[in-house]
Parts: sequence; C-alpha cells; structure tokens
Amino acid sequence: MTDEEKKYEKQQWRSMTLKQKLRQFFDYYMIQTLVALFVIIFAVITLKSMLSPREVNALAISVFDDVTDQDASDELCAELREKLGIDDKYTTVSITSGHDVNVLQDIMVLQVHAANNEADIIIAGEESFRWLAGTGYLQDLDSVFGDRISEIPKERIVAANGPLEGSAAENPETEITGKGKEKNYGISISGSSRWEALSLSKSSDFIAGCVAGTDNSDHILTFLEMILPES
Repeated sequence: MTDEEKKYEKQQWRSMTLKQKLRQFFDYYMIQTLVALFVIIFAVITLKSMLSPREVNALAISVFDDVTDQDASDELCAELREKLGIDDKYTTVSITSGHDVNVLQDIMVLQVHAANNEADIIIAGEESFRWLAGTGYLQDLDSVFGDRISEIPKERIVAANGPLEGSAAENPETEITGKGKEKNYGISISGSSRWEALSLSKSSDFIAGCVAGTDNSDHILTFLEMILPES
C-alpha cells in the first residue's frame, strides 16, 4: 500500500461515524477477532487446569432411592473431615443423593466416578442394593476390609448374589445379573438415628455397600462407625 493510499484510508476513517467504523470493523476483522478470542480462552482454561491443585477424594457417598437433608449432610461431612483429620480444602468428603438405578444417566455417572476413584459407598433400598451387587457395581466386604471386617457387627452384614463370572458369563445370551456366588456385599443401617436424620423419607430400611474398586476402606469404616447404631 502506497503512502497516498494510507493517507486516503486515514482520512476516510476520520470522516466515518462511530456506527460506520463499527460496521467496517465487524466486516473485516470479526472472524480474526473471534479466532484470537477462542485461542486466548482455551489457553487460559488449559493453563488454569494445569496449575490448579487437583481435588482428592477422601470419601464419596452416593444415596439411591432417597434424598438427604442438605444441612444434615453438610454436618456429617464436616464431622467426617474432623474425624479423618482432613483440613486441606482440596481433599473432599461428599454426599450426593436422589440417584435411581432405573435412570441411565445416574448409572453412567456412577461408572465414571467409580473409574476415577470418586465413589466409595452406595446407600440404597434393598431392591436397588441387590441389583447393584448383581451387576458388579459393588465389591464384597471381605475383599474390601480383609480382617477388619470383624469390626462390622455380624448381624448387620447382608449377603447378595453377585454377577455370574467365568466361562459361563461369556455367552451373550446368558443372564449374568445376580446369577453369581452369594457374598457379603452390604451393611444394614436399619435403626440408625443418624441415617434417619439424613433421610428425607425417614426410612431406615436401607443398606450400605462398597463401590467396586474403592481404596478408602479405612474411611468407610469410620463412616460406618458414625452411622451404625451402637450394639
């Protein structure tokens, strides 16, 4: 562009109204501006995720078939943090509720959380509990706690059938849900005043189970100690 052309453009720019200037800017620079803005936003989000400390799950409790009182849930989580000696804001103790085994989205969320070690305990009604055990979402108590299973009152332990395993399960036409060996998958929390304070339904006929793959067995035992009625 020659000096005369540049001079002419400057004069033309000065003679434009604000509306005309904005129109010309959008006509000529909109795409470039949007691309640049997208690149900047993407870079900021990426940098923030890289530099921000990642949250660590200390204990995650998922409640099916019921909704918990928010204040009571927050109080229990705070008490659990104190008992577990957690004062780091990036280490989490959480209770989520209102889940349903008949809602695909809830089951998909459970799968993702379990795969990322962000799910430890499921509390559910008996029918849902047996379905969760029968489909492999729960882990048997003996393999979770080992010798420490003796810390759970025997009368509280609930057996259920897990999924069918082995060569028989390889046939796609074979029903595997609940067709496996009977193992100790749950702990009855019936009669727990602490649970009834949490539950909006005020029903105590619920069973707690350990999510398959959990590595927070010590924290689970602390939770059970708090929620189970004294023998």
